[in-house]
Amino acid sequence: MIAFAAIALSFFLGVFEPAMAKSLPATGLATAADDQKSLELLMASQRMDKRAMLKSALELTPPQSDRFWPIYYEYQAQLIPLYDKKFALIEQYAAAYPLLTERQADHLVRESLAAKKAQIELLEKYYRRVAAVLSKNIAARFVQMESAWNGAFDVKLLSKLPLMPETATRQPR
Repeated sequence: MIAFAAIALSFFLGVFEPAMAKSLPATGLATAADDQKSLELLMASQRMDKRAMLKSALELTPPQSDRFWPIYYEYQAQLIPLYDKKFALIEQYAAAYPLLTERQADHLVRESLAAKKAQIELLEKYYRRVAAVLSKNIAARFVQMESAWNGAFDVKLLSKLPLMPETATRQPR
């Protein structure tokens, strides 16, 4: 299932490179270690792109940069497990699709909403930290850029997933 997530993320994010395609076996069946490595490389690339975008958008002075980036790296370290959770949910969805039960559908939605809520709470926490160390305007720009990046990421990812099947297998609650 990691292969599904790695390849799907590559296409959804528009960063599927020929070099990455060559790293996948011709059969399309990679080992779990290869799949995990491909996913980790993809996510590392996305984080570098995101940092470059933030650097350009925030236009921080050197002293401001010295205060901002350590906070941002803490934020990013706490954000990664939330995206890991999202990817795990996608893998669960892919493993069960199209024969999801009502229970599975409910679980996936509840966990997805919990992950989204945790991501918003984390952003709020780091808005307050950046505002306290730099300014509310810089913190607001950080939130704007972070929200735009994460929103675009989610739209690209989720727009390619098939909708929940209309007729899921019913199970007692």
